[in-house]
Amino acid sequence: MLLLDKTAHFLNRTSRKLPFSLFFDFVDVPSDVSTVTDRDPNEVSSLEGLDLTASNRAAIWTACEDFYKTGAHPAVMLCIRRKGKIILNRAIGHAKGNVPYRLSPKSQRVTINTPACLFSASKGFTAFVVHMLADQGHIDLDSPVATYIPEFGKRGKKKVTVRDVLMHRSGVHSLGKVDIKDLFDHETMLENLCNQKVSVLFGKKQKYHALTGGYLFDEIFRRVTGHSIDHFIDEHIRKPMNFEYFTYGVVAEKRHLVADNHCVGKQLNFVEKRFMNNALKFDYEGLVTESNQDDFLSSSLPSANLYATAEECSRFLQMALDNGMYDDEQIMSTEAVASVVDGPMLPHIDRSLFIPVRFSYGGVIMGGAPLNIFGPFARNAYGHLGLINTLCWADPDRELSVALITTGKTIVGPHLLNFGHLIMTIARNCSKTKT
Repeated sequence: MLLLDKTAHFLNRTSRKLPFSLFFDFVDVPSDVSTVTDRDPNEVSSLEGLDLTASNRAAIWTACEDFYKTGAHPAVMLCIRRKGKIILNRAIGHAKGNVPYRLSPKSQRVTINTPACLFSASKGFTAFVVHMLADQGHIDLDSPVATYIPEFGKRGKKKVTVRDVLMHRSGVHSLGKVDIKDLFDHETMLENLCNQKVSVLFGKKQKYHALTGGYLFDEIFRRVTGHSIDHFIDEHIRKPMNFEYFTYGVVAEKRHLVADNHCVGKQLNFVEKRFMNNALKFDYEGLVTESNQDDFLSSSLPSANLYATAEECSRFLQMALDNGMYDDEQIMSTEAVASVVDGPMLPHIDRSLFIPVRFSYGGVIMGGAPLNIFGPFARNAYGHLGLINTLCWADPDRELSVALITTGKTIVGPHLLNFGHLIMTIARNCSKTKT
């Protein structure tokens, strides 16, 4: 860990200078980053009773600033709750107008209230929503998808269950040959999935479902409730939790507030493109570009385009940590929350990502020991990663709910060590409060 700290510190001082600048395109970073920083006045001033010091909080924010200073992200938004209290809720950078080496005179600074796309981190929150539907008795997670969408059962998919889709084991991981514009046509994508033949991996191997699960979940909601998944979220989450956003897509009158996404860093080589396109089952750079367009912003893609602020994501995860309670209202039952985070002992090698991932039986990524994406010794943590340095998680042992949202879609680069350093800094400065 000390080696990571020293390496991240070195790269933070040198990554924007030669030789890195010969290979990477960086966004403009002011010499005084406080000029592009927004802070929540509701951050707790006193840390008494939170097993946290002012130095701990300062260390976390310094690591976040160092992460931003790599120039890999136009905007970085971070919200952390500790024992239910907001200890840090800040945003740094620009929501619009800051692309590599070109800061527009009309650039728009990011704020703590700026909504951003969570990309695949959407899956973690969608999993909770699917469990809420099951908890209300509308579906059985262990029943076949064809129970609710009969036409899905053909071509060997009759036994594929809702849980198989949540766990990325349905054998329906590919979109097939579709144009990027087809992603926004729900009927076309549903027909495509129904006509697909089940993979030989069904029920045997884990293979990441980048987009397919979202279409199936949305259609299940329509069939069993008569409304979309967006309508369900509005009634059971957004209104009772007083969210401004937390929607798939964004209504037209608020789209000008959304943080833009940009491919920053170096151009992908053939191997990197092949890896990303295999994982996403779609053109990576094309998807990032499309994410700033009205088609994407007006669509409902439960696997990929939940829009929210970092504070809203942290608030939702805090509700999960509080056994489904928020402001004296039971948003989810304790049993439903437990079913989301119940998981296997060991991770499995994912056939799309080619790395070990421990998915819960409910559809979220679980932590592990000694190291995992949620920090050191965070076995009971759960959440989801989003393209590419967006990470939302809850750690019950540390009583933490964290949302880190970024807008630079950079695959490889010196910023990755700073990303890891930030996650570890959060974990190290928020020691475990439960055993």
